[in-house]
Amino acid sequence: MKKVALIIKIVISITLIYIVARRIDFSHFSEAWHKINIWYMLGAYILLIISMIVNSIKWWELLKVQGIKKPLKNITSHYLVGYFFNNFLTGAGEVKRIYDLSKETGKSHGVVASVFMERWTGIICQVTMAVIALGWAYKEIPELHTVLIVCGSLFLILLVIFLIAGKVSYIPFIDRFKPLHQWLETFRESYDEYMKKPGALVLAFALSLVPPIMLIFIHWLITLGLGYDVSLWVFVLFIPIISVFSQIPVSMNGIGVQEILFVELFKMVGVPPQIAFSVSILSHILKMAVGAIGGIIYLLRKEHGQLTQNEEDAKKSDVKVGKTGKVFES
Repeated sequence: MKKVALIIKIVISITLIYIVARRIDFSHFSEAWHKINIWYMLGAYILLIISMIVNSIKWWELLKVQGIKKPLKNITSHYLVGYFFNNFLTGAGEVKRIYDLSKETGKSHGVVASVFMERWTGIICQVTMAVIALGWAYKEIPELHTVLIVCGSLFLILLVIFLIAGKVSYIPFIDRFKPLHQWLETFRESYDEYMKKPGALVLAFALSLVPPIMLIFIHWLITLGLGYDVSLWVFVLFIPIISVFSQIPVSMNGIGVQEILFVELFKMVGVPPQIAFSVSILSHILKMAVGAIGGIIYLLRKEHGQLTQNEEDAKKSDVKVGKTGKVFES
């Protein structure tokens, strides 16, 4: 079933990219890429890394509420590994983070609650920024009416999810499934810890504002790097919207969805399709470059884990040999 879902997402991404590509004059497209200023790209790359560190700090603070106290370096490495997996499939990174840290700490319910809160605070801030931006620009661009309604509805849905997330264990008949009910009860207790410590939520929301703002400047720098000057206010308006809808898991890591949104939205303010498309593609490349850091951490961790396992196997082997009394020295 998972393979079928993945294939469907890949097909959707390819189809959407094809639809966008048909609208682009590739002679101008290649011309734009030849003008790329590497210093602007480097600036965008650094800002993306900073936003990852800020998200790691937020998750680190949320984990403390659950009594999970790990060094920030450790949590940042887990976050970057998750970001690497998210480059392939939306949500895979969160699953990876939960699995690895739960295995490391033995507190799966606390880890799940922290990841839920980390993602929820981030998304609610992005949606809020999108709604504010849409309300501000609605009179200037009436075509955004439908997008405003969708974002407003999404905001309400997120609030409902937040309110009911800690009540899942109260679902009728769920107590018949004792292992599941017991786990959900423990999750509810972990979730309630955040309700008891509103200061932690306030800090999480404050930190959640940084990455979306960074994202605005990242895409602005990419556009400047292509030699095209667009007002920063255009990015303040459109990037939160694009970011929110690109996270809807209907395509491969938002590929295709993001490109359609860039081309259609930026067309409203006179940005050529080849520039908007290029900005979107370059942002994917930067994300993969940052994700590569997580990929290297994952490979090193895997190699270290294999070496540790080999050492443990060797020790067990020595013990067995000792018990037989047959110890040979070279």
